[in-house]
Amino acid sequence: MKKLLLGTFCAAALSLCQSASATVINVLGSGDFPAQDISSVTGNPGLGDANVLAWLQAEIEKYGFPTATTDQSDYTGGPVAAGDYLVLHYGSGPGGTSAGGLVALYFDADQDSYTVPPDGSGPNGFGGISFARLYDHTATVPEGGMTLFMLGAAGVGLGLIGRFGKKTQPTLN
Repeated sequence: MKKLLLGTFCAAALSLCQSASATVINVLGSGDFPAQDISSVTGNPGLGDANVLAWLQAEIEKYGFPTATTDQSDYTGGPVAAGDYLVLHYGSGPGGTSAGGLVALYFDADQDSYTVPPDGSGPNGFGGISFARLYDHTATVPEGGMTLFMLGAAGVGLGLIGRFGKKTQPTLN
């Protein structure tokens, strides 16, 4: 009976530890934001770091996404953690607005890498990529299945230590 219960517990723990696949969510829904309108959100003209961060924070608050930190870096490829944001600026290109467009992407799970499209998909920026900035997320939340597995493994380990770790004490006469 004990083996059956242990086997059931292990099977349940392993089923919860499956890896998640990431979905890249465009924070702005469909389309992108005209870069020349960033001053309407931030009150300051230009695409400097402070303006882009203020714009990103306004957008994620509007759509109810988790808050981004001020930790940003230029993204040239590589891993992206769950909860990170990637802001892309594309030039205007043929048919785009004069300043191009901004796109904000949210990653809901870890990714080994993300390939930035070389050209914008419009409607404001059809040109080449101008910059890609990666913004960190505010809090690290452990993945639920792995946390449950580690908790269960610790409990089993403590149980085994308690069962087999007892030494017989010599009796004093």
